[in-house]
Amino acid sequence: MKETVSRRKRQDWDNKKKLRRIWLFLFLFTLCLVWGNSLLSREDSGAVSDWVRQLLETIFGNETPAAQFILVKIRKIAHFLEYSVLGIEAVLFTFLARPVSGQGVFNCTALGLMAATIDESIQIFAGRGAMVQDILLDMSGFLLAGGITLGILIIARRIRGKSVKEKNL
Repeated sequence: MKETVSRRKRQDWDNKKKLRRIWLFLFLFTLCLVWGNSLLSREDSGAVSDWVRQLLETIFGNETPAAQFILVKIRKIAHFLEYSVLGIEAVLFTFLARPVSGQGVFNCTALGLMAATIDESIQIFAGRGAMVQDILLDMSGFLLAGGITLGILIIARRIRGKSVKEKNL
């Protein structure tokens, strides 16, 4: 009986390690996309933004105030969403196979801040202006999505823990 339980625990650990590798790969892939966009010149970046703006305008129109806001703030919204995805991936990588700890939360947050700071630094070398405001916007997306993901992960673990205890009764 003990051998079966320890084998199951080892298999669970191996599965979690595989998932962590997947989330690490996705985080690094997303980070490469974000930083790759930052390497674009001002003109190329503007062309990408214009293309997205035209696509959204074709789909949603531009008559409503909400559509106008989105079309004007498309670059800021893109930054927020990019870092939201990074926040989700960072939290899942950090806490999927480990318990939640203050040190883990600090490390995850520092990772997001470092990514955002490097992103803005890359833009300086690409001939675009770096802005502290963008770092704050990036971190807002990272922290909001990462915090929601962490909250869901904690709740899911508590629910799962209760269901396992109920089965053992």
